[in-house]
Amino acid sequence: MQFLVFASPTVGKEDEFNEWYTGEHIPDMLKIPAVTSATRIRLRPVGGTEKRPEYLTTYEVDGDIDSLIKEIGVRTRNGDFGATSDTLDMSSVRMIAGEPA
Repeated sequence: MQFLVFASPTVGKEDEFNEWYTGEHIPDMLKIPAVTSATRIRLRPVGGTEKRPEYLTTYEVDGDIDSLIKEIGVRTRNGDFGATSDTLDMSSVRMIAGEPA
């Protein structure tokens, strides 16, 4: 299963956002046994003028998405997962799960 997360940095905090996402958030995600890999991509708009997220992270998940979301919640509440950075524009975040067709 693929877990796709679209996100953008807070305006003016792109460098800090990238440091946090790559240095803290992805390593936290990879500590979850069901998450087997992560790939981060900077997106480039093609056509259209609407605002779109600037980054996409794809996580390969061995298991179901509901269990993953529950595990993220548990680890966040227990303090095992770093706090969400103020460099992340929460209004830009979109999460989608995908399965092979």
